[in-house]
Amino acid sequence: MNKRIYISGKITGNDNYQTEFAAAEERIRAAGDIPINPAKLNEVMPQSNWNAYIDVCLTILEKGNIDAIYFLTNWRDSLGASLEQKRAKDLKIKITYE
Repeated sequence: MNKRIYISGKITGNDNYQTEFAAAEERIRAAGDIPINPAKLNEVMPQSNWNAYIDVCLTILEKGNIDAIYFLTNWRDSLGASLEQKRAKDLKIKITYE
């Protein structure tokens, strides 16, 4: 069964976030799972602010039938990723790290 795996890492202040998230997305897809890439939110939410993005991200974790969350190595440098980790723990979502 394909697992839905949410990708978490540093976006704000990270010029390479799109490349890093895309690489993780490819690794997850190659393993036969379904990547959920929040770095693509700016495509559907242009002009939104950080608060709007994090609200959507936390809602995805809560209501998106997420099986696991995959943290990129830079996640500790991100307030948003730290909030996502706390929410994932609260929801008992499986956590893996790059």
